[in-house]
Amino acid sequence: MRVPGAPAAIALFEATQVPLAIALEQRHPGAELWELGGDPVPALESAFALDIGAASDLRGVWLRIESLGIASGRLGSERGL
Repeated sequence: MRVPGAPAAIALFEATQVPLAIALEQRHPGAELWELGGDPVPALESAFALDIGAASDLRGVWLRIESLGIASGRLGSERGL
């Protein structure tokens, strides 16, 4: 599947997704690797790690998303802020 532009972040939710995430990271060297599952993968250098299922406040995630210039429709991005 092709999408326009380059990814700013590559998210994985479980260890079985590591090979694909690493391949995508190598293809898009400017993208951050994010671990969003409950069990961080040892020796995987990710820029952001959070257990989405256990998080009670996702504001930090939205701030990180918008700091990368990804329009999420939250925190004012829909207004171009």
